[in-house]
Amino acid sequence: MTEEKKDAVTEEQVTESSTPNPPQNEETTETADTNQKQEKEKTQSETADSSAETFEEEVVKLEDLKEESEYSDKEREVLTNLYDKTMNTIQEEEVVSGRILDITDSDVIVDIGFKSEGRVPIDEFENIDEFKPGDEVEVFLETMETIDGQLTLSRKKADFIRNWQTLVQKYENDEVIPGTIT
Repeated sequence: MTEEKKDAVTEEQVTESSTPNPPQNEETTETADTNQKQEKEKTQSETADSSAETFEEEVVKLEDLKEESEYSDKEREVLTNLYDKTMNTIQEEEVVSGRILDITDSDVIVDIGFKSEGRVPIDEFENIDEFKPGDEVEVFLETMETIDGQLTLSRKKADFIRNWQTLVQKYENDEVIPGTIT
């Protein structure tokens, strides 16, 4: 044998000895490939089955879930009640009580306990000098929010409605209403 053939045989023998089942012919090679494919598919199938089983074991019904919270039920109830007390049930077109926050040259800024303050034109207060920030006033809530996000309030309409209610009450109680004819 020549040197090249000896080397080739040696490499072939090494390769054959390193493979667990060296193929003998084409038919054996195809069978080995088929067996390897089947084993691979079986392994993948088993993996998929075990994943599916794991997934099914982790399924929890919505009604079985309990909401996790930082607070106990009792603490949550107390906090909810405190929060609800801070919120006024305010509706449009009713007279509400508010607190004057500021008096500017043109407006009186009033907080009625809503998410934003409202402005009342200063000319709607007959004697503005008698008012100061912190005073309570009654105003009529015309609209909840303008385009600017502010409340539309009116002092004149609140006064008119309160006067009308007083008039109706006195009429219903057959009281005499003094007045001046001009």
